[in-house]
Amino acid sequence: LESRATEHTLLLALCHIRLGEADQAKPLLPYLKDDPELGTFTRFNLGSAFAQMGQLNKAGRYFSQVAETKATDENSLVLKDQATLALGVKLLKQEKWLEARDLLEHIRLYGPVANRGLLALGWTYFNSTDQTGALTPWLELAERDLADPAVQEALLNIPYVYEQQGALQEALNRYREAHRIFQQQRNSLDNVKQEIQKP
Repeated sequence: LESRATEHTLLLALCHIRLGEADQAKPLLPYLKDDPELGTFTRFNLGSAFAQMGQLNKAGRYFSQVAETKATDENSLVLKDQATLALGVKLLKQEKWLEARDLLEHIRLYGPVANRGLLALGWTYFNSTDQTGALTPWLELAERDLADPAVQEALLNIPYVYEQQGALQEALNRYREAHRIFQQQRNSLDNVKQEIQKP
């Protein structure tokens, strides 16, 4: 019964958060109790609720529980990746580069959050003593769907890495390539707009 009450309170809190009613969600947080019977999805949502309310330590505890869960199906794997990404980004913000890297390397290469995981993984290298190590995840990311903001960021990050390492010609080539790709994308969008506006 307690787990059902927690799930009900969590749902109510998340509704308030989604509606931008943080003041109404905050009083509900003390009633969100940990329980061994809570499922992985509920634990992930608990982490999300606490994260969105700025209580990162509590959020991290629930995300850790999800990340350490033995996943047996695709939905569980997705939640595990999402929780791992949330923990990795939290560690990135705390400038714990190596700890963040150890986590982010466990995110599947082709899951729903893979692109954001690769982007974050690159930053763990760039901000540490191995800037060139950022090229491996970012070059992989640069080959993916250009509509993804993580891919777009990687395209700009790559020449910056080369520039920082003194490889100025390679940096210039990469900046030109990024400009060409972005211009191509802009032209495609303009063409779509023109087609839509046709009578």
